[in-house]
Amino acid sequence: SSSVLGMLQEHGPLLIDKDGGLMDNPYAWTTVGHLLVLESPAGMGYSYCAAMERGGSCANTDISTAAAAAAALIDFYAKFPELRANPFFITGESYAGVYCPTLAAQILENNEGGGAPPINLVGMAVGDPCTDNDAQREAFDMLWCA
Repeated sequence: SSSVLGMLQEHGPLLIDKDGGLMDNPYAWTTVGHLLVLESPAGMGYSYCAAMERGGSCANTDISTAAAAAAALIDFYAKFPELRANPFFITGESYAGVYCPTLAAQILENNEGGGAPPINLVGMAVGDPCTDNDAQREAFDMLWCA
């Protein structure tokens, strides 16, 4: 599902109220830091790829998704350089159990390569992560049946 759902129901400054409207979230992560929500992979939620503009679909892999997210972060910091020194944490749930570590690895590789100013990656966490479909297949019985 889209990261926008998590932002609107769990992490962000606003929550969806019982009437479908928005209300302030007193427990938002934005009360202690900045929050940047990335849609991954391209084509998920409100994101898109160039192929979709021509009626096609996105061709994503875990590696291309990490590269695209890292490029988005480089672009973000180019636009907001005053945030570059802040500690950066990657978090996610579900398939982010794959996306978070691959993004962290891409950031570290980019930091070592020196092509762009480094991202101050200091931590990563995943909740209820999918890490390996084959190894976790038995845990997903209800999902497969649904």
